[in-house]
Amino acid sequence: MILLLSTASNLYWLGRYMIRIDGLCRLLPFTDDEEALQFSHAFSLSAWNAKTLNTLLLDPNQPASITATLEAVRENMQCVRGVISQEVFESLNILTNPKQKVKHQVCELISGCCEAILEEDDNVRLFWQLGQCIEQIDNALRLKRAPDLAIQDLRTVVEMLSPIGWIALEAPWVELQHNKDITALYSFCDQMQALFEEGP
Repeated sequence: MILLLSTASNLYWLGRYMIRIDGLCRLLPFTDDEEALQFSHAFSLSAWNAKTLNTLLLDPNQPASITATLEAVRENMQCVRGVISQEVFESLNILTNPKQKVKHQVCELISGCCEAILEEDDNVRLFWQLGQCIEQIDNALRLKRAPDLAIQDLRTVVEMLSPIGWIALEAPWVELQHNKDITALYSFCDQMQALFEEGP
């Protein structure tokens, strides 16, 4: 399947937002104030202990909340409707239903959605996985954790992107593997964004 660059970008962001929701589901509710403060600093959130961070992440009016992230999934889902199966679309539609407000239900549904997307067309899955890998690396670096596993997963994705013309990622990819820091990640993402906008 040949994808429009805009569609590939939407699939990429769909992957990122889904990883973001999955991560929030695993962490909430925060109970340790120090851990909550570390998370808040890493993601530039206005919270100073577990209670205020939990409140922020569950507040629909906050851009970093589960509700806001689900809305971002919904917007990207609508943009890729023409290239995903009806099964995946319906799964995502259930996940992003505004009435879906119970955290544990969201956590159960996100896992099923991810499994369904893995059965999609190769290029659909490829750009979705690209987003997932980038989000995982970004999270690891922000939280000062080793990003090695996510970088290993990204290696497979980059190897699949080269044959379809995305060779401009090779230089920033070498830099990211070598440095494993946020500057190298942003350099990789900048080149990737240029490819989404201008094409390989």
